[in-house]
Amino acid sequence: MGHHFDHGPKPRTTIDLAGIIGIIVSVGITVDSYIVYFERLKDEARSGRTVRSSVDRGFASAFRTVLAADAVSLLGALILYFISVGPVKGFALFLGISTILDVVLTYFFTRPFVILLGRSHSGSDASTMSVASGLGVGVGVTP
Repeated sequence: MGHHFDHGPKPRTTIDLAGIIGIIVSVGITVDSYIVYFERLKDEARSGRTVRSSVDRGFASAFRTVLAADAVSLLGALILYFISVGPVKGFALFLGISTILDVVLTYFFTRPFVILLGRSHSGSDASTMSVASGLGVGVGVTP
């Protein structure tokens, strides 16, 4: 005589179309943050600063812009989450999570990574795959 114990409903994790769209939008938000940062770096480099000082000054300026844009996105996600139902709520949830992750990744990953590249010898010369080359500064590179 066997006993069958029902442990309740098994958790199912699924993602719907609204969640997928939220993920796609989150990729756009993150790419936008990278573009803002690297454009600020290029502006600093064009003004005659070294790659190392461009990295530090460019981040300070770019991070304020990223924070402002992400604050607006997060506010929109929160409002949408509280006034919506169903799949739209899933979209708002993914949008909010990805916005928070964008701030975290920009500060704790992108910034240190670019600082390391900018401060390394190979990152500050004008070789083909360097920060200096990407910023359009250095020998033989025209801005």
